[in-house]
Formats: sequence, structure tokens, C-alpha cells
Amino acid sequence: MGSELTILVLSYNNIRHVDACMDSFLSAQYGVDFRVVVVDNASTDGSLEHLLARYASNPRVKVLGLDRNHGFGGGIMKALELLGFPSGYLAFSNADLRVDPGWFPPIMDAFRLGDVAAVGPVVCYYHKPGVIQGAGKILRSRWVPTMNADYAKNEDYYTFLRAHTGPFPVLYPDGALVVFDSEAFKAIGGFDTSFFLYREQMDLGLRIWLSGRRALTAPASRAYHVGGASSVGRYTRSLTHRNYYLSHKNNIRAILKDLPISVLPPVLGLVSLRLLVYSMLKSVAVRDPLILLATVRAAAWNIANLGDTMAERAKFRRAACRGYWVLEQLIKAEFDVVASKSGR
Repeated sequence: MGSELTILVLSYNNIRHVDACMDSFLSAQYGVDFRVVVVDNASTDGSLEHLLARYASNPRVKVLGLDRNHGFGGGIMKALELLGFPSGYLAFSNADLRVDPGWFPPIMDAFRLGDVAAVGPVVCYYHKPGVIQGAGKILRSRWVPTMNADYAKNEDYYTFLRAHTGPFPVLYPDGALVVFDSEAFKAIGGFDTSFFLYREQMDLGLRIWLSGRRALTAPASRAYHVGGASSVGRYTRSLTHRNYYLSHKNNIRAILKDLPISVLPPVLGLVSLRLLVYSMLKSVAVRDPLILLATVRAAAWNIANLGDTMAERAKFRRAACRGYWVLEQLIKAEFDVVASKSGR
């Protein structure tokens, strides 16, 4: 067997989808030794008990029940700690997702290109498998990194596949499923557990590229994602305020942590202004001033935790010459090459 693959499926109140997710991973073709670890983030819907009963006798499956909901990145990091941080390759998956049987070999082909930290599949809609939900995150602006988008969103997958004949660079693969080289993941520090939810992709993507490695999407690899399954039917006004707070807090944290000093002041200023204006307009549009308050709270959190952010920044050394504009131009230039070769 070749390198080992550890697939971590993070589940929170996903009893409706987790069986299909597990079945798809367990029946896929790998060519390497693999195991699937289900990480239950303190679900309250009976997920943990169901998983323990269903997979008690399966030697390829391990079920971990966490003491509380640690969020996405925090749940993954807690599980890796309990597992002793496996070597080889690490796949991080949402539970409301299933994969094609042949999803993994194209991922391995992408890693063989060299200097690759992370690779992801093209993610299509769960109930519309021929339509792309996202093929990785790309940047819209070198100066406002919060402006990132899902590449090829809502495009036809088969048309896309004819135009993309090999792996291509992205800021970060689609977060529903991503495979990391274990050593590269450790080298960039893993998930920032203070994020809880949202913007982990931007944070990790910046650290991947600034470390001198690459993040790629493998177009021949495909997965299908429901999206938001853990929150369906539970959206409330207070949850909306929490989501704004977490997203804006993490945006600012990632910028403070990851960007070179040479570009940090103007980028931070532009991003803060954008978030403030966006929140003001949204508050007026929906007549909810607490949305604006959520952005103010996000800024206050970052001020209060500036010392911790700078300490985290110091853990990750980056070459002084790799300014943010270099990162953005590199990714855009490589996308332009893909587009010109494919005739897009």
C-alpha cells in the first residue's frame, strides 16, 4: 500500500445525511490504505448513538464523540489531537456530502505535481449532480481579500470538465471536502480554533500560498454537497446576527494574522471600511440595527485579542518578498493560463 489516508467527517446534527456520506467514502476506490473517522460535534439528534451502533464492527471506521460543539476547525483539530495527528494524507469532509467512487485517484495525481499542500474535488449540488456548487475559492480583489468567490458556481459540470483537463490553482479548494498533505497542514499551523465557523478557507488558503506551496482543484474528482444541513430549519434572527459577527470577526483576524506587514495597513483599512458600509446598508435594508452592531462587536473582539493574534502570526514565518499582491497576481495569472488554453 502507498501513503495512508485518514478521512475525517465532521458531523453535527446530521443524522439525515451521514449514512449516505459514510457509504460513499467506504465504497470508493483508493489504491492506498484508508480509514474514516466520524467526528461528532456533540450532536443532540441521536447521531452519535446511531453511528456507534452502525459502525461498531467496521475496522475501517472510528467514531469520536466530542465533549461539546467545537465548530468546524476546532472539531477537526480536537479529533487530530485525539488521533495522535496521523501521517500521510488528511481529508476533511462535511457530513452532508457524498463522493463519486473514483474521487480520490485524481486527487493523488494532483499531489504528484509537487509543492502542493491541499487538493479538492469539484463540488456539485447534492440534488443537481450535473451543476457545480463550487470548484474552489478565487480572489476578486488583491486589496480586499474578503471578496472571494466560488469558481465556476452554477456551471454545467460536463462542459467544465471538457474545458479543464488537469488540476488548476485556487486560493483554497471548496471547503466541503479538501485533502491535505499531513506535513504541509502541520507546517502552516492547521485550523485556527478561534474561528469556530466561517472564513477558515481564506485563512488556510493565504497561509498555504504564502508558505510557498499551492492549493489545487482536481476537475476529474467530484463530490456532491447539500450545504447548511446542520442549520436547516433553525435560522433565527439571533442566528443571523451570530453569523455576521463570526464572519466579520474572522475576516479581520485572518488579515491581521496572514498578510505581510508591507500591505497590512491599506488592506486592513479597506476591508474594515467595506465590512462597515456593507453592514450599515444591510441594517437599513432589513431594518435591523443589530447587524451593524455585530460588525462593531467583531472589530472590538479583534482589538481585545490583538495580542493573541500577533502571537499566532509569529508562529508562521513567511518570506518578506511574498507580498499579498504577489499572491493574488500569481493565482489570477495561472487562472488566465487555464482559461486561454481551454478557450474559455
